[in-house]
Amino acid sequence: MKIRFLIRNSRSILAAISLWVLALGLCVTPSRISGSNHSRLDSLQKVLVKTTDIEKKVQIYLSLAELVKPTSTDSCKFFLGEAKKRFCKINSFPYIGRAYETGGDISRVENNFNEAIRQYRISALSYQKQGEQKKQIKLLNQIGSIYAQTNNISESFSYYLKVREIAEEVKDSDMMAKVNNNLGRIYVATNNYTVGIDYYNKALAVFENGSDSFKIATVFMNLGAVYNHMEKADSAREYLKKAITIFRAINNQPGLGTCLGLYSYSLLPGKRYTEALNYLNEALTIAENRVSGQNMNDSRLMRNDILYLMGLTNYEMGNYKRARKYFYSCSHLSDTLKHLERSSEVAEYLSKSYEETGQVDSAYYFYRLFKLRSDSLLTIKSINVVKLTEAQLSYEKKIKEKKMQLEYSNSLRKHNLIIFIGIGAILLTLVLILYQRLRIEKQKKKQIEVEKRQAELEKQTADIQIESQNRELTLNVMNFIRKSELIVDLSNRLIQIKESMDDEKAGSEITQLVNTMQKSSEGNVWEEFELRFKQVHNNFYVRLLEKFPDLTPSELKLCALLKLNLSNKEISEMSGQRSATLEVARYRLRKKLGISNTQVNLVSFLSQL
Repeated sequence: MKIRFLIRNSRSILAAISLWVLALGLCVTPSRISGSNHSRLDSLQKVLVKTTDIEKKVQIYLSLAELVKPTSTDSCKFFLGEAKKRFCKINSFPYIGRAYETGGDISRVENNFNEAIRQYRISALSYQKQGEQKKQIKLLNQIGSIYAQTNNISESFSYYLKVREIAEEVKDSDMMAKVNNNLGRIYVATNNYTVGIDYYNKALAVFENGSDSFKIATVFMNLGAVYNHMEKADSAREYLKKAITIFRAINNQPGLGTCLGLYSYSLLPGKRYTEALNYLNEALTIAENRVSGQNMNDSRLMRNDILYLMGLTNYEMGNYKRARKYFYSCSHLSDTLKHLERSSEVAEYLSKSYEETGQVDSAYYFYRLFKLRSDSLLTIKSINVVKLTEAQLSYEKKIKEKKMQLEYSNSLRKHNLIIFIGIGAILLTLVLILYQRLRIEKQKKKQIEVEKRQAELEKQTADIQIESQNRELTLNVMNFIRKSELIVDLSNRLIQIKESMDDEKAGSEITQLVNTMQKSSEGNVWEEFELRFKQVHNNFYVRLLEKFPDLTPSELKLCALLKLNLSNKEISEMSGQRSATLEVARYRLRKKLGISNTQVNLVSFLSQL
């Protein structure tokens, strides 16, 4: 098989390999509690025993949680729990961001990405309300990195744009460099290599100015991966050699292992197989010896990449039996990691290797498996492309509107400057007169305000959580609708292709594929929706049935959709009902709820349950 064919069919590995390490916010630096940290831990625990001040206890518990976070997630969770138990007794608003940020870090280490995103969002909102924008954009960058790690390119891109916008406002050059590096990865993942390289070079200029070796090596590694994409092996090796040298010098094993894998890939076009295998063996040794503090999932991802490259190299050498050994190991690990793209690639090469050795039945089995998984990937990528385009257009529109608003504001400011000066002089006089009176009243109200603020804070925290959950649930509903629309469109196109074909066997396979897609669209939407809905509004159905026990399952589903304040069109698209049928269903529902002859709004009525 020719090298060019290998490269063309293996490009996606370069998008996946080192995904866990390329995003600067995702790197897990090996760490352990040092002697000084042990001393600080003991010191904090002694102070905790002696102090009776509740706010001081909260501060100490949060410090303890952050201190043990790299070594013991259970201890970290315990200290966070103790801090949160005391939130209701103090003005906890300044500590919410810190507590939920630490909780998000723990959830991410445990690979509970949805929970990590939820806690990071609450933390970011808290920092935003406190005016701590640098901490806010740090959390937004973390969320974008998690979406990138889970291959949700569009959401990742949207969050990185938010980070860049705020970083520009606060003039945070280091964060600008980080987000430029991350945006470069997004553009490379969508095959826009020129723009990706431009973003990498912008990040590199800042990192070199700051002399941060790890960040410099990371960008070198990214550039090497891009040139591998572009089939410029010499340029790729030039950057990867620089990255390998730095990673060896600073003893960063995860970065070194990833670079060795990328470097071995750049040797394949020149048929330097023995040299490539030497690099891969070293990389595999690193992957199988996880360093202290490294996330288990990150280590397994790197090992998965190396096993795949081992299989590719042996396949190209014609060692098909040995190649299958590595591919099988990679396939098992990909299934464990739920890495659909890698599973698809492995199935394709297993099929080809069996075909090369004349084992037709095995080749056909893995080819069907490859087609099934690649079709699923196509659907996911199509959705990501649409969302990414929407995010780009939305961002460009926002920037244009912001520029126009700024120009208008400057013009208005000049026109009203004299008026503002006069009004300011008058207001200043009034302020001086009222200052003394307000000072006395302020002291009287201070105690009342503290109590009121505490009550508002408790409600605000609950509102933030509910708002975040409802927004995520509504987004999932929209995704279900888009998925159904996409599947219907793909089914119609496949049917058109079938009608234009003379091959009866291919037509039969297309019919089976259409039926499978339609069943998947019809069967899983409601089950997943109801599961997510019950997680957010777990007692809604119970309260509804207690008051109205005659409601049918379909009416309960309609009540759930109405509670989310979805429009008739959105409900029709999700339930498959026509608008007229839906109107009849709503009328019957109002009648069963006892509000058919009243002016009570149905959505408002359900939202109060």
